[in-house]
Amino acid sequence: MKTTVSSKGQIVVSATFRRQDGIEPLTASEPAKNQGLVDMLLSCPVQDWYVPVPSESSDRINPPDW
Repeated sequence: MKTTVSSKGQIVVSATFRRQDGIEPLTASEPAKNQGLVDMLLSCPVQDWYVPVPSESSDRINPPDW
């Protein structure tokens, strides 16, 4: 069997072996918007630069009487 290495350093597995072993291609998924943003801000080297603000429920807000 001949082994091929791509220009990215990836080993190429023949289609016969991929089908035989049920190997499927991996797909990258997009991370959720701002995922990890709070962790990034909290890891800032300047102490107390970012303090998370607790959120409040908006269930108790009364609509204006128009």
